[in-house]
Amino acid sequence: MLMSNLRAKNYQIEECDFLKAKEIVGNIIPAIAPTTASITGLACIQIYNILYTNNIDYYRSGNFNLGICEFNIFIPEEKRIIKDIEKTQDSPEYKKICDFSVWDKINLIGPNMKIKSFVDYFKEKYNVDIDNINYEDINLASPFLDGDKDFDKTIEELFIEMTKKKLDSHIKYIELSINGSLVNAEIIAPRIKYCL
Repeated sequence: MLMSNLRAKNYQIEECDFLKAKEIVGNIIPAIAPTTASITGLACIQIYNILYTNNIDYYRSGNFNLGICEFNIFIPEEKRIIKDIEKTQDSPEYKKICDFSVWDKINLIGPNMKIKSFVDYFKEKYNVDIDNINYEDINLASPFLDGDKDFDKTIEELFIEMTKKKLDSHIKYIELSINGSLVNAEIIAPRIKYCL
């Protein structure tokens, strides 16, 4: 019971007493067992392909709905690369700063990177002028509007100041996003994984 409440506290989940925990666990087991077995079966099919064919043409994606016993296995689609969006009457122009997919991230090694270093890195590597640095829906810094006001602060200091959250030792990175411009067009950028 103590461990489940520690885990709940760690992930900001409401803590509960022994009877409530037992009720929740009793409802989870029947759903987990068939799902786990199904995923294991699909994974074993892929392992078989790797061991015996070693041909990427045999690899498959799969999804299933245990509620209605529906199983689908299909050829995976190619990775989609984010493309520039042309300016129209209805939408502004966007340019990607590099070729990326929805799974890609820009890795920045911290800790204690100052905002000035962060802004300079994107200017030098991607020729991007950063307007805002964001964490989820919180604006951590606005170099374009505020100038060099926060340039001497670190990402960690601004994160703690703006989000009111602590950076505990188990947190290995912060996922950031940026807004800015590239060649007079707004940018489309991958998420930024700022490693602590």
